[in-house]
Amino acid sequence: AKHRSCIFIYCRIIFDAEFDIVPLMKKTLPFLFSFLFSCCILFAQEENFQIPDSLADKTNLQLKKLAKYYRYKVPNTAKIYTEVLHKRASQQQNQFDLIESYFYFGHIAFIQGEYTNSISSINKGIALAETEQDSILRKLYAVRGNTQEAYGQYGEAFDDYNTMLKIAKKYNDKRGIIIAETSLAKLKLNNRQYYEALKAYHTYYKVSKDTTIVSKNSRLSLLIGISDVHLKTQVLDSARIYMDIGLKESLKIDDFDSACYFYTFNGIYE
Repeated sequence: AKHRSCIFIYCRIIFDAEFDIVPLMKKTLPFLFSFLFSCCILFAQEENFQIPDSLADKTNLQLKKLAKYYRYKVPNTAKIYTEVLHKRASQQQNQFDLIESYFYFGHIAFIQGEYTNSISSINKGIALAETEQDSILRKLYAVRGNTQEAYGQYGEAFDDYNTMLKIAKKYNDKRGIIIAETSLAKLKLNNRQYYEALKAYHTYYKVSKDTTIVSKNSRLSLLIGISDVHLKTQVLDSARIYMDIGLKESLKIDDFDSACYFYTFNGIYE
């Protein structure tokens, strides 16, 4: 749970305008299974990966949409779509989609707590994107910043978030700016700069009803952040209000991961 507070709470860095979600209540796997799983990820990206017949007719765009949809719900399924995307993009020499595949590999690994694999994949994407397709860098730095936080490398995370903010401003990417600013806000929260963090959360919560700018999942991340600040500063009446809103909205869209936060917060509140 502590890792979750540092990693994505309030900022599901998704890079498609959602904020990042890492399973709060996931089971701890033995080291052996973790190691074997890591090997599977690396193997999947090898040239000898065969595209399943059932996915042969899927376009790259369809594969990306499927990977995006399943990455939180069923990460292993999302990984299969990403493997096909990676293979196809490599064959087509489609650099943009190849970079996208590294983003999804990195993000899925991050969601599943495979931080070493996450950084490795993201670094490959960044290496390709630095020479062209700069706009996708925002998504890549977002994932790497979250992963750096998971490791407790707050200085490196701060640098990645600032780089992400610079790129988002360059492309007038409103969603990217919000993600970057709230990512920086959670670093402030972790540093007990509660007023500064709450100010940023409230600023973007005001516009969060506009789903063209802030996704429903992103709005929940903001509610998690606001609730957490109020609990930490013991402003319990306000905490109760935002916790209730967050729990209701998370259950409405079947975001059970966020719901776990609000149930946990409720225990802290009581």
